[in-house]
Amino acid sequence: MVKTVRLLAAVMENEGMTFPLHLGVTEAGDGEDGRIKSALGIGALLCDGLGDTIRVSLSEAPEAEIPVARKLTEYIAQHSDAPYIPGEAAEEFDYLRPTRRRTHAVGNIGGEQPPVVLAFHWEGNDESDLQLLPDYIYTGRSLPEKRQAVPYILDADVWKGEANTYPAFNYNTMNEIDNSEATVKFLFLPYLLLDQASDIIKRHPEIVIISQSMHPNRLGEHRALVHQLMKEGITNPVIFFQHYAETEIEDLQIKAAADMGALVFDGFTDGICLLNQNNSIPTRLVESTAFGILQAGRLRTSKTEYISCPGCGRTLFDLTNTLAKVKAATSHLKGLKIGVMGCIVNGPGEMADADYGYVGAGRGKISLYKRKECIEKNIPEEEAVEKLIELIKLNGDWKE
Repeated sequence: MVKTVRLLAAVMENEGMTFPLHLGVTEAGDGEDGRIKSALGIGALLCDGLGDTIRVSLSEAPEAEIPVARKLTEYIAQHSDAPYIPGEAAEEFDYLRPTRRRTHAVGNIGGEQPPVVLAFHWEGNDESDLQLLPDYIYTGRSLPEKRQAVPYILDADVWKGEANTYPAFNYNTMNEIDNSEATVKFLFLPYLLLDQASDIIKRHPEIVIISQSMHPNRLGEHRALVHQLMKEGITNPVIFFQHYAETEIEDLQIKAAADMGALVFDGFTDGICLLNQNNSIPTRLVESTAFGILQAGRLRTSKTEYISCPGCGRTLFDLTNTLAKVKAATSHLKGLKIGVMGCIVNGPGEMADADYGYVGAGRGKISLYKRKECIEKNIPEEEAVEKLIELIKLNGDWKE
């Protein structure tokens, strides 16, 4: 969706066309998935000044869509009067056909590896979801007594080389990087201090940059930092640190996805770190949002992917409840894509890359697909979810 709109806008500009553009991620789904996918795709384009109307399409009651759309557009509009950010695009970057930025691997970060999730545990005793642990946990000044089975990151001035830990440097401590023997070093770095840090980074290929920004247009600063790295031939991987103070998980999902959208689609993301400074949102939900952003951007799969339409007059079954039933039965099947589509008109095309499809075929009738092939037609709706499970088992993709 992002690529086609970018290409369309470029052609229109070259031809002198000034038609307005409509934006929407059609098969976004419901819940966390629907909000993150919509904000990631629509937000990336709105941040670049593309789009005149939008629709957030959710597989929920229609009245749930407008509040999400308003939150997204109002958040993006806050950036319109942000101060100018100096910088130039790197010559090797192709906005219309972006590829992943060339980086070298530092441990399991960068290179050809999927992006990592870095969790920010302020108090050192936050609990992650045991089924979906982050790749690293930053605790700042101390290690918690009860540690989870992931590497921990400590501020460099208190780090003592404990097993499975790494130091994090900042502007005040980065001159000590030369004296550190750590095999992986993290550096919190704002864009405006890159000039002062670039020589150090060039001397130390083991540095992972954590890009941070206090600018009203944080996306702009994150982008500017990566473009400057590319211009200087610096290939150290970059993790984007995004911080918020939200009280509702929906607000965090929308804002974080909108801020990450262009960074994901431009190929800049070697990792993501989300911090919500309000304790009203559990840490596990903040981390789930980070994983959800990477999955929505097709960078890393950590759970079952659902492709589902918002429903319309052609949908002749209860799409919302059916999607909930399918999720309840299959959500443990990590790595699969399952489409739940309202009708035969758009369903097979919009879920073309799904492994399995559940598509409305008529009033109370369902057809089941394996990829693009229709396997069984006109199944009674009340039997269809069980039939879907049987189809997945028959093809060896079911895991208890």
